[in-house]
Amino acid sequence: LTPSMFEDPEFQRGAEPIVQSLSENLRKAISRLSALETRLEDIEFPVSEMQPVKDISRTRRRLEQHAERVNWMLQEGGEEWCRWAETTGALGSSARLCVAPIDVNKLLKDILWHPMHAVIATSATLTVGGKFEPYQKRHGLDDEESLSALFPSPFDYRDQAILALPKDLPLPDSVDWLNHIEDTVSRMVAISQGGAFILCTSHAMVQRLGKRLRQDFDSDFPVLVQGQGGRERLFRQFVEHQNAVLVGTDSFWEGVSVKGDGLRMVIIPRLPFRVPTHPVAQARVEAAQAKGLDPFRSFALPEAVTKLRQGFGRLIRSKTDRGVVVILDRRVHERAYGRIFLHSLPPATRVTGTADRVEERLKEFFSSDRAE
Repeated sequence: LTPSMFEDPEFQRGAEPIVQSLSENLRKAISRLSALETRLEDIEFPVSEMQPVKDISRTRRRLEQHAERVNWMLQEGGEEWCRWAETTGALGSSARLCVAPIDVNKLLKDILWHPMHAVIATSATLTVGGKFEPYQKRHGLDDEESLSALFPSPFDYRDQAILALPKDLPLPDSVDWLNHIEDTVSRMVAISQGGAFILCTSHAMVQRLGKRLRQDFDSDFPVLVQGQGGRERLFRQFVEHQNAVLVGTDSFWEGVSVKGDGLRMVIIPRLPFRVPTHPVAQARVEAAQAKGLDPFRSFALPEAVTKLRQGFGRLIRSKTDRGVVVILDRRVHERAYGRIFLHSLPPATRVTGTADRVEERLKEFFSSDRAE
């Protein structure tokens, strides 16, 4: 909901009366439940019969929260918050009203940084280009209030990992880009003989690459495709089979860990820039523009760098793991921001050049590993 929408006659005639009616009905229900609670206060119930009374109180509090959210939908202003409605259920049969902060700085200061004597924030992906500033700015940490320290990894990335960066593939906006990506991913998977994550940036890419890999390898090893089974089941199948290939998107870029030879290659076809289609992302872009900031530098780039680091982090999970991360997006070579991506990644041994040269080097790497 933007300020211009409140002035839209269609919104005023259509949506606004529905939301007002919903608010009134919620208030009536809350009033009746409150009256019932008052009448029950003077009655002593056995412990075994208290649950319905507690349910009434809990329901009244939940309805109050809903009513507050509905009222937010009708109030102009509130620039610190993003408000939107979205369809839910089968074929959009239901709707949901949502409110979220555009900037969490003040919230974190009020509920975490200032009330606590000390807070430690720790993660393997807090920095962008080796600097903590993007995290600090987005999370309300002032320089005079915080100290930062970067600790070296316990892993020997130069010996344990290769970062493969072919330079001659088409750019992602090329018409034939995905055709080339399909062929290259298939050849890379053949080199590793499975044991690979293909981390995509869209569900359409997941389905396209999953279909191609099943055509090429389904008789050799399992090709698991996100959306064709639950996340936990797919991950369990991948771990149980040492040569499986898993093609996935957001939920597999982070939060999953495979130690050992079961995961020996991570392929990232495209840099993980998010298209700001979600209302909160759109609101943050608009807020950055209103402050005279570059939304790409202040929002999109740090988020993409963090996500790429998370994707890379799937590969090396112990001191004995070995493998390859392949980034097929040549923008890391040709765009100025590519240096920030590469500087943010662990110091793995880098192999660059044509796709053919990169593939030959990877064949040598896996041949030596198998010989050992």
